Amino acid sequence: LACGMLEQHRLAIRKSSYALCEQLMVDEALVQSLLADNILTESMAETILAEPTSQKRSFRLTLLLPKRGPRAFSSFCSALRVTEQQHLCDLLTQELEKDD
Repeated sequence: LACGMLEQHRLAIRKSSYALCEQLMVDEALVQSLLADNILTESMAETILAEPTSQKRSFRLTLLLPKRGPRAFSSFCSALRVTEQQHLCDLLTQELEKDD
């Protein structure tokens, strides 16, 4: 992917990073959703899932996402919805609205 995500999306993830690391459940379902959407590669997915704790998986994912192109943010929000983590999608969306 030639370019990263939009600046406001990157900032929303950065500003929400503490909550994401504390609350985000990065499991096979979430990673599979991002893999199916071509946001993550198989080796990225394996690297994330190899992390021993949920917090470390979350941290690894939040470092990778901003580099995964302009669709990464909306794909991540979709993955949050399908894995019943809508509250985190809402948190990210609220961060976006604060910057407007």
